Amino acid sequence: MKKILFQASPNQKDLFKQKHLWTAYPKSIKKWAINFIEKLKRIEPVNVDKGLVDMEYCEHGILVVHTPGHTKGHISLFHPKTKTLVAGDSMVIENGKLNIANPSFTLDIKSAVKSLEKIKKLNPCKIICYHGGILEEDINEKLTELIDKFK
Repeated sequence: MKKILFQASPNQKDLFKQKHLWTAYPKSIKKWAINFIEKLKRIEPVNVDKGLVDMEYCEHGILVVHTPGHTKGHISLFHPKTKTLVAGDSMVIENGKLNIANPSFTLDIKSAVKSLEKIKKLNPCKIICYHGGILEEDINEKLTELIDKFK
């Protein structure tokens, strides 16, 4: 079985050259952030088989949803049949509450809020967050509260 590598956007600018993104971090985490970026720079690049496009369907009827904010090229994946959204890092569940990714590591809060509004329009019944687990109750209300919190 051939493995296929997908990438959110093949034409993204090199994040690591955008020094201004990490220079504003609080002093307490700046050293950690710089070390983390240096580790990421050492990852060997690979060839991308297919670039993903916002609101395009890919394998198994999965809808690609461009959800920038945490990072510029962040995507979430939506399965319309089950109304399940794999949110990735576009939001997290912390202490049972929905939140955007750690604001210190969310590169563009305004874009993050627009992404939440886009997700809300999909009317998901289940949200899977990379950090915090699964949300299945009162999703619409919790998304509305979160959007209002950062608007």
